[in-house]
Amino acid sequence: MEGKTAVRQRIESIRGVSRTWFEWAGADRAAAKVLVVEVNFDTDPNSASFSGKAIEEIGSRFREVCEEGLQISDARPVIVAGIRIVPARTL
Repeated sequence: MEGKTAVRQRIESIRGVSRTWFEWAGADRAAAKVLVVEVNFDTDPNSASFSGKAIEEIGSRFREVCEEGLQISDARPVIVAGIRIVPARTL
């Protein structure tokens, strides 16, 4: 996981998370970035494969990193405007 931001590293360690990436909410450098979290379970709360525990953990770790602020050890800190949780395309 070398080269990934702290928020991506922490969230990718959660069971049920496949991968993460950033998407830009605009075309200029001042645009906000959104963290996209791909999960390997259905995101429909009515589905038998839904994992509310994983969703809660993703949110909790995201908030923790945001509250900690920029880390000195993070060579490429990223300010994230929000988070989006999506199911893997293979579901």
